[in-house]
Formats: sequence, structure tokens, C-alpha cells
Amino acid sequence: MRGFMGIIVAVFFTASASATTSVEDLLPGTPYQYNPPSFEVCTGDDGRCEEVSRHDEYILVHAKGEETCPAGYYFLLNSKAQEIVPVETITCDPTLRASLAYNTKTKQRLLVIEQQGVVRGSVALDQ
Repeated sequence: MRGFMGIIVAVFFTASASATTSVEDLLPGTPYQYNPPSFEVCTGDDGRCEEVSRHDEYILVHAKGEETCPAGYYFLLNSKAQEIVPVETITCDPTLRASLAYNTKTKQRLLVIEQQGVVRGSVALDQ
């Protein structure tokens, strides 16, 4: 009986030890890091930035994030107010998209954030 219990205990510990997962196994292979640059990254001619959308005086610009942040970074330019506002998305998820939209009911221009094809939120640009 004592030998039989020893086998059961050994089998139990072996099965539970093989089922453990380390935190590193759950993390993506590439370490993403949300670290938005200043708008100066868009002043060169290297093709790093592109205009995504334009609505009246608002221009949405996307800066490529490369391997460290596949989502990249967004900036909202207001040509009327002469200001550049970084859009802080706080994620590097490659499915992240930002766009400009117009709500016909409220007659407001919006900055819309989508992730995984689903609208996650919007911010009214008209104050």
C-alpha cells in the first residue's frame, strides 16, 4: 500500500509541475512599448508619417511605430488654432486605428478610436 501511495503522489506532482506556465510564455515575442515621440518625427521626408484623415481644419497624422509599437502614434493638427495635439492611445495593439468622423445628429466632428475592428470610443473636437 505504501508503494502504491508513493506512485500516486509522484504522478500527481509530475502532472502539476508540467502544467505550470511562466509569465514569459504569455507575453508576446516582441516587447511592445508605448513611448510616443514628439511631432518632430514627422518633419523629415523619410515617409515615417502620413495623413490619415482631414475634416475642415482638423488633420489626423499617423507616425509609424515600427517593431516596438506596431500601432504607431497619432497627432491631431488644428490648422485654425495653429496647434498640434498628440493622441494618447496608450496601446501598441496593431489593430488600433484612429479616424475623423462627423456626427450628423449632434453636428459634431469626432476623433474615433477603433481596436480589433470595434469602435472603442470617440472624442468631440468641437467645443
